[in-house]
Amino acid sequence: MRRLYILMGVSGSGKSKYIHDNHLERYTVSTDEIRKMLSVGRTVGSTYDCYNDPIAYANNKLVFKLFYEILEERMRRGETVYVEATHLSKGAFREYNKLRQMYNYDVRMIDFTAPQVRELNYNKANVTHYFYSQTQNRPKRYEQFDYDVIKEQVNKYYARYVGRQNNTISYNTVPQWIKVFEYDANDKDKVHTDKGLKTIFNLKDYHTVHIIGDLHGDYENLQKVFANHTKGTGYIFVGDYLDRGNPQHLKDTLEFLTSLKGNNIVFLRGNHEQAWFDFVNYGKITRPSFQRTVDTLIERGDYTKEELQAKLRKFNKRLLPYCFIETPYSDTVGRYLFVISHAGVDDRIINDDNTIFAHLNEDVLVNGLAPDPYAYDADREWHKNVDDQVINIHGHRNAFHKSIQPYSNTYNLTEDGEFRYVTLTAKNGSWLVDKAEESDDKFYLPNTPRIITHKLPSSNSTAALISELVDSQDIKQKQLDDGIIANNYTKEAFREQRWNNTTVKARGLFTRANEIVGRGFTKFFNAGERPESDIRTLTYPIRVAKKVDGFLAIVFYDKECHMTRVYSKGGGEYHSHLAAYVLEYTGEFDKIDKYYEDKTNRDTTLLYEIVEPVMDEHIVWYDGVCATRLAAVKNDLRGSLMLVSNIMGIIHNEDELKTFLSLHTNTTEEGYVFYDANDKMVKVKSNYFRIARELRKGMALGKPLNSWKNTDDKIKKIAYEWYKKAQSMGMRTFSPKVAYDVYWAFKIEDMDEFLPTPLTLEDLTYKK
Repeated sequence: MRRLYILMGVSGSGKSKYIHDNHLERYTVSTDEIRKMLSVGRTVGSTYDCYNDPIAYANNKLVFKLFYEILEERMRRGETVYVEATHLSKGAFREYNKLRQMYNYDVRMIDFTAPQVRELNYNKANVTHYFYSQTQNRPKRYEQFDYDVIKEQVNKYYARYVGRQNNTISYNTVPQWIKVFEYDANDKDKVHTDKGLKTIFNLKDYHTVHIIGDLHGDYENLQKVFANHTKGTGYIFVGDYLDRGNPQHLKDTLEFLTSLKGNNIVFLRGNHEQAWFDFVNYGKITRPSFQRTVDTLIERGDYTKEELQAKLRKFNKRLLPYCFIETPYSDTVGRYLFVISHAGVDDRIINDDNTIFAHLNEDVLVNGLAPDPYAYDADREWHKNVDDQVINIHGHRNAFHKSIQPYSNTYNLTEDGEFRYVTLTAKNGSWLVDKAEESDDKFYLPNTPRIITHKLPSSNSTAALISELVDSQDIKQKQLDDGIIANNYTKEAFREQRWNNTTVKARGLFTRANEIVGRGFTKFFNAGERPESDIRTLTYPIRVAKKVDGFLAIVFYDKECHMTRVYSKGGGEYHSHLAAYVLEYTGEFDKIDKYYEDKTNRDTTLLYEIVEPVMDEHIVWYDGVCATRLAAVKNDLRGSLMLVSNIMGIIHNEDELKTFLSLHTNTTEEGYVFYDANDKMVKVKSNYFRIARELRKGMALGKPLNSWKNTDDKIKKIAYEWYKKAQSMGMRTFSPKVAYDVYWAFKIEDMDEFLPTPLTLEDLTYKK
């Protein structure tokens, strides 16, 4: 979190012991440790006195330069930091003040000296003797000091904090921006309290609370949320305020947000706002989408650079990493706790008894827990592992295309093309439902919170995506007819697996100006290839379609030119013409014309798999041309499925899935496509296809691959046997018919050890 803990006190008061006993070493920046790294000093045996060593102190200027550089780097990243020093000198807090203003930090000081001063009745001589004794008797890992050093420190402490009558301790000399706590061994957690901060949202003054998902400059929908504002309504924003917004409304959005004042308004920090720090402090821009935001606001004349920096600096100070809401206590069920953040709190954090929430790196709540937060099904795991009365509300990540309330105790407020928010509301003064009731098309169970979900079409996301396509080095754009552009991820992006919100959409995505005119599926993966494509992440029921081994044809109606267009996903002339020929030859064009006669269908794209075994050879053998309609998808950001064709069956549970795999995956087809209940898609490639693909590699090379030899990989082992069989049959060049004939040769000879086996659930599970 953006929290700085200043450990203050005389040497020997327990600062280092506190760090050691509470395992805080990795959070701590210490001048002593830096001093030790710079010089071994004048040593006698294993003894090292950094305080009385003139060589060590000769490096003091460099020590503090490095100290503040390390501290700033940590604060720039939003990490919790402890700083260990006596902090008794005049001006000890000056640099902290600069940094906390730059990086929006909550600063707390723990006084380790005060408890002993009181214990010894404020007697300065006794206090000095006590701390001197402590430094002499403590373990060797801590430094020891001369009596005069301790005496000087005690004098400084008394001068700053102890009243003239020597019977009170006052912190009037401490700047008001520092919260002071006296060390209490019996209550170590009090220094982490959120009391008095907006991270605790008090319901007692409100009858309604709107929790608003990723905004992305959606000014039109933002106005709808506030249209019926009444006194007693609170608002919590989960972040991502401007980037990807409609250029026409960016200023309106920023001005409206910054005009909102009062305790009923809470702004959380999103990952896009992390780029604000470098901009407001140094004028640097580290995020392409934020660069577009800044360029738009400045080039339109909305702000000068300096005005925008000042505006965002002020707004940035209001952003928090998280917010908690507790419902009032109920004798029946106790309380409900709402945990609200940008990326969602990970169940692994909540269930770790050693985790102190205040010590979390802010990035964990803004981007998610490493190593790959997008690949972790945070909603599902929260539901499985966290109590139902602790409710996780977040935006930012939805790689699994969850609904707005995927489970009883999670709410996901982000989805491409949607503006999502939820409303927590009281009825007759109660935030919980007394008895079963139906309201706003939602059925509420007794003793549960009354929450209404809202899902509106996003008003600006398409324009933002198109801007990202232009800027991304991972996207290849091809100019086609009449201003249409084909957008596809590059070979390098594919090879290096640079998948993100932009690259997965750029798979046969056709745009013109700020509009999607036609599109393929969003990139989907083989089952088990990535964490998010693990077969266990699918939601039943699962629809199953046969996967045809051809190339994708994208057919859409061009409303501007009043005609139907046919392209391959790359928009290349050869495959686009070939697709049109096969569609005409197979009679599909008549069906396409009839489909688009209905004007309501003209906002959708028809997707076909085209097979032309002579002109476009692949791996699976077909004896003729065919055009298989796969689906109709909406021309929106997500490519929402409107109609899925060639469905061969439905799987309702894991037992049925196991049965399907055992009966249907030992095939000479490419495999299957699974569509789950949320329209999430994964590919299931047959072992036949995988072996034949390996065979093609070897036959193209003209010799067995080295990877086939001395391997435990069953696919590669069988591919080696197929290669030798093809050679013995006089086959030197790969074709789909070669693989098919080799397969049947082993089949006829009953050589099952050289035949592909059915897939299992384990084959479709992600392995790290």
